[in-house]
Amino acid sequence: MIEDLTKEFSDKKIDFTAIRLNDLCDKMFDVMKKHYNKNGMSFNVTDLADAAKFKTKEEITKMFVEKASFILSAKLGGKPGTGR
Repeated sequence: MIEDLTKEFSDKKIDFTAIRLNDLCDKMFDVMKKHYNKNGMSFNVTDLADAAKFKTKEEITKMFVEKASFILSAKLGGKPGTGR
């Protein structure tokens, strides 16, 4: 179940960021946030819903890659946008 998996991530102190493209996943994100916060960890959601309404698939893909790269770089101590 998603609750168990989310709690396991939180117990292992794994940072979790989800990408929101529309409201279809809001209920799932709420459940995940509830179980993540039990262990003092934060569950982050990057909202690209407006982009999904007004941008092309290519533009959304680029935004997704940029957000994911920034998150990874910040966590790994690199410089966002440089690949290092």
